[in-house]
Amino acid sequence: ETDSSSGVSALHVVYSMLASGMFKNALIVGTEIMSKLSREESNLVLGSVLSDRMRNFSMSMAQGAALITTRYLQDYNYRREDLFYIAKKLHDNGFENPNAHIKKKITEEDYKQAPIFSEPLGLYDISPLSDGSASLVLSAEAKSDIQIRGIGHGLGEFKTVNLGTSFPSSLAAYKKAYEMAHLKPSDIQIAELHDAFTTFEIIGAEDAGLFPKGHALN
Repeated sequence: ETDSSSGVSALHVVYSMLASGMFKNALIVGTEIMSKLSREESNLVLGSVLSDRMRNFSMSMAQGAALITTRYLQDYNYRREDLFYIAKKLHDNGFENPNAHIKKKITEEDYKQAPIFSEPLGLYDISPLSDGSASLVLSAEAKSDIQIRGIGHGLGEFKTVNLGTSFPSSLAAYKKAYEMAHLKPSDIQIAELHDAFTTFEIIGAEDAGLFPKGHALN
């Protein structure tokens, strides 16, 4: 129900239940099966998170992301080809992962020649529809070297007008998590960011304060 953050929403709920003392241990399981639906059916399901106004424009998730991408490229004087370096990194990582849906390294020529789905986003800028599952054990009593030091969430409205190059919900979530953990962006050594579209990883890194605004592609 929170679209791409459904898994972490479950984590937030369970964390709160453990922190309240209601439970001592918990198992979180998240599973998504997308291969049983046609692409048209999948688009309708994914598009259900969009506002009524956006659906009235017949907008898809990719088209909304394309509007944001166009704004980002124009605001910070980048070219579409500059997104290749993000796409290449993501594909290189997938190539090293035995469980990856797509295991393929791409060249700059591959990127330039790839079909455009929604200008300026092409084949290698958009994540595939994949099946997957993950589970996580949380404990309020077991000793572990891994701890959750801070969590955060935020709300934001995605409009077809005044699209910016930040996500207000992300800014709010990062602020809460940093404050709870007593950390600042410069303390972060490894970050895993939302990357349904190449630009969203860039914007996520900048919203998190890991890069100055407009510099995550530098």
